[in-house]
Amino acid sequence: MAESPNDRITRAIERALSEGPFTIQQLAVEAGVSYDTLYSWVRGRRVPRSENVRQLASGLTKRSDLLRELADALNHAVESENR
Repeated sequence: MAESPNDRITRAIERALSEGPFTIQQLAVEAGVSYDTLYSWVRGRRVPRSENVRQLASGLTKRSDLLRELADALNHAVESENR
């Protein structure tokens, strides 16, 4: 049986929470939804609207951009120190 789009969204959120350096509360804030709403998506109790999925994706993109910038700054600092 093929996986539904909602199942893929749920798995993606679960993965983001397990691998990401943030909590479900932080992810909810970045997605512009309440903790209860995000929690209900993860548990499969509710299905997010497309608009909410886009907000969540945008929040994760911003987070990843910030982490990339931080990693670049740390690498640059180490390289400068080793010269």
